[in-house]
Amino acid sequence: MKILSINKKSWLAVKPVKDGSYTAISVEVQIDIGHGAFNAKNIDMHFLNLAVFTSELDNFLTDRSILPRLNGTYDSFIEISGSVSHVFIKFCIGDADCGAKTHQYNLYGSFEINQEYLAPFIKVMKSIKS
Repeated sequence: MKILSINKKSWLAVKPVKDGSYTAISVEVQIDIGHGAFNAKNIDMHFLNLAVFTSELDNFLTDRSILPRLNGTYDSFIEISGSVSHVFIKFCIGDADCGAKTHQYNLYGSFEINQEYLAPFIKVMKSIKS
């Protein structure tokens, strides 16, 4: 599932990756701010609180005081916040290279999204959970 920014120049995509009995999540983000562009992708992400996140995200539809945050490996996260009229997605996509010395990489950011993406996003996250 791809979640677009309100200006349709930036997006965050989440999809399950199945390899036999092993399940991971691919998370990718593309940010275009006009005078710069940033992207990150981790094809082997694991989330630590998926059940709690999906429940909080469900409740966020009617109670915007809730701050659903999905925590993942390599300090990654996806967080939803907002009000009745504006919804934002905040994220950190992380990964690490464990060669002779471990190097960790993270891209942090946020953008406003159309509220129409919330219900499909909840559905995708619930399907990953099950």
